[in-house]
Amino acid sequence: MMNMRPTLMIEGLNNLHDARYCAAVGIGMASFDLEQGSERALAPGVVQEMLDWLSGLEGVGVFGREPALDIAAKAMAAGVGWVMVPLEYDLDEAAGLGLMKIFDCAGHVLDARLTARVATALHRHPDARFVLPAEAMQLSDLPLDRCILRCNEPETLFRWVQGAVGQPYGYALGAFAWDADGLLDYDACDAVTFSYFQTDFA
Repeated sequence: MMNMRPTLMIEGLNNLHDARYCAAVGIGMASFDLEQGSERALAPGVVQEMLDWLSGLEGVGVFGREPALDIAAKAMAAGVGWVMVPLEYDLDEAAGLGLMKIFDCAGHVLDARLTARVATALHRHPDARFVLPAEAMQLSDLPLDRCILRCNEPETLFRWVQGAVGQPYGYALGAFAWDADGLLDYDACDAVTFSYFQTDFA
């Protein structure tokens, strides 16, 4: 079992107020939409300005299937240390991303094909991380220390936290972290982060 506390990640931040909140409550990673053509995409300069205000919050740029050189240039301009691309992103092209990589497994059926794709990507990019639905870890041969588990309910997160099978690299706070209007739900996040940081991972 890992003796370090897995990092918490929030996805889709788009304003400085929420980013400051996340840094203040101990969330360690935050993703920002930088995907070309996305309606919610932020300009790289906006992301860099937010990150410049903060300490202790690692930025993750979220992209689609743009060329690696374009992604790397935009990520550098945004000041993020990680890039997140879809799991189906070309693995040869991914070698040109330069920064730390996260492959997002959203939308994939949780079956042996997912396991095989993750294994291939991990072989090609051994330092990569993978965002998976927490339920995907029923596929026990996926390496926990390379996984960020997306938890859409607090109960799912704490079942993992209190479990005996080990801890992942991190937990992504899913649907419960946002209210019906698509705004960050501070009350829900407060409740989870308070309990999380009271937990002994030693």
